[in-house]
Amino acid sequence: MRSVPPLMVAGLLALLTAPLPVPAQTDIQVGANQPRSFIEPASGLRFVRVPAGSFTMGSTFAQTQPAADQQWFIDEAPPHRVTLSREFWLASTETTIAAFSRFVDETGYVTSAERSGQSLGVYAVSTDAQGVQSGQWAVGANLTWRSPGWTATDQHPVVHISWADAQAFVQWLRDKTGRPFRLPTEAEWEYAAGGSQHTRYSWGEQQPSSAREGNIADLSFSNAYPLWKYPVFKTVNDHYVHTAPVGSFVANDFGLFDMTGNVWEWCADRYAADTYVSGPELDPQGAATGSERVHRGGGFDWELPYLRVAKRRHGSEQQSAANIGFRVAL
Repeated sequence: MRSVPPLMVAGLLALLTAPLPVPAQTDIQVGANQPRSFIEPASGLRFVRVPAGSFTMGSTFAQTQPAADQQWFIDEAPPHRVTLSREFWLASTETTIAAFSRFVDETGYVTSAERSGQSLGVYAVSTDAQGVQSGQWAVGANLTWRSPGWTATDQHPVVHISWADAQAFVQWLRDKTGRPFRLPTEAEWEYAAGGSQHTRYSWGEQQPSSAREGNIADLSFSNAYPLWKYPVFKTVNDHYVHTAPVGSFVANDFGLFDMTGNVWEWCADRYAADTYVSGPELDPQGAATGSERVHRGGGFDWELPYLRVAKRRHGSEQQSAANIGFRVAL
């Protein structure tokens, strides 16, 4: 299983047994006579309006898993009611290579991966003591947003992007436009991903069946990486091994594409395993301290438990990988 820092598993598991009234759907507040979307000209990104509202953030998913696996999901507990008091704008797609190129062309910015000369994304096969082979990503040289490890067009999501890189892009957009662009908070991201009914995946409650739902670890991925160490959903084939051009799959009912799958997306928040235990219910901003940042949404190479909108992951501000990008909020 994929590694995370030690968590307060026993204490958080205890919270799962406490009764909690969970409304069936999101409570949406929609403003009248407001535009639903606009294109920001400096970046070329389209933004859609996400209404204010309340929803149940987090899950009891860990409780449904074998004891050995609960640690990977326990930081989603306890599910709790959250209210976002103001509507906000969110890019309808992940930030594209085209948009990031505009930023780099104007500023000469050098990303974390370019400075370090390496990033996570080389396929490496190893053999265990029993002689069983398996493959997974390893850190490799010269992997960057310009050279992700596969052929990508301007309309693919930019990857090998750290949180620091995403922040630099957002600051450029703020300076250029005078508008308060930013990364979404973790609460905003989960609320927006689940849509008006706050479903398990951005496309709905059910597992994918048509290959139009999202870009995930499926038959195409399995065919390209037959020794992949982790589970793959082989009953669908979306015909993309790696990233897909943004907007290639169905949008949710807020008009947002690829909130499940394609690439993980950085959020503004600092990460803490127990954020949901003591955090505020009104407009939460994440932990006050901590060296790591949250990313959400799953990627083209991830299995279904990690593609749920409630799933949390995190990494250092300089971490980059072939499956991490970002989306901009306003």
